[in-house]
Amino acid sequence: GKARLARPYDRDVVERQFAQQRAWPAALPAAPLRPDVAQPVFIMGMPRSGTTLLEQIVSAHPDIHAGGELPFVAELRAFAHGLLGTDVPLPVAVARLRIADRHHLPALFRDFYLARARQYGLDGGARLFTDKMPLNEVDAPLIRLAFPDAPLLLMRRHPLDTLVSVMAHDMTHGANCAYRLEDAAHHLAGVSDVVADYRDRLGIAPLIVRYEDLVTDPETQVARVMAAIGLPPHPAQRDFHRQSRHAPTPSHAQVREPLHARAVERWRPYAAALAPIVPVVAAALERGGYTA
Repeated sequence: GKARLARPYDRDVVERQFAQQRAWPAALPAAPLRPDVAQPVFIMGMPRSGTTLLEQIVSAHPDIHAGGELPFVAELRAFAHGLLGTDVPLPVAVARLRIADRHHLPALFRDFYLARARQYGLDGGARLFTDKMPLNEVDAPLIRLAFPDAPLLLMRRHPLDTLVSVMAHDMTHGANCAYRLEDAAHHLAGVSDVVADYRDRLGIAPLIVRYEDLVTDPETQVARVMAAIGLPPHPAQRDFHRQSRHAPTPSHAQVREPLHARAVERWRPYAAALAPIVPVVAAALERGGYTA
């Protein structure tokens, strides 16, 4: 079915984009906090890695509103390009922020994002709101310019389980990478490499939450997550599946169930079909402490 859809994934374009992301400079000026409005909590990760589950748990806290898959970071990227010019890749253009008369721009980035949140009705009531757009981790340096202290939560799931689940759903995230197994593996590996570069070179280190740990030891993992957010866990988070909120993602049914581990090691029956792409995701497997 996916082959018949024939949605193209341009590997050369994606590789150039990943290479450009490695040009992000370090030690850039960042926007100060705006304490007068609700602040974002970024839940990042590959599609089908458990981001919706984490958002449902986090947003069961009365001080956190579920924003869902917000387009604001992609819009912020376009906004930044418009301010800085499109003649060079954004990371190169952002390097110009070191010039004194451009130090105000990160605050403009922050205010653009918060203005979009206000248009979505996310600026009142709860102190925090979640932004759960998959693959926002690729834009983590831009997020850090606008929100240097915002919690960054990165879901990590066994890459082969992620790929099996990606292939079972129709989605366009990741430049249409979800229509061929080879493309999905290529994208997952590239994102993993970019995130590792940010950690090693820029010191951008999201809190990593392993899906397998979350479903088998939720109390420990929720405590870690809430500590990173800066709030104590709330009893309602244990019953996250009882929320009336509908999660408009392919995981909408799963997150209405109590935690279970039925999706762990779902890849094993497909091991033979997955074997050719295991070398592609080998580094991602190793970074997550997984084996194939």
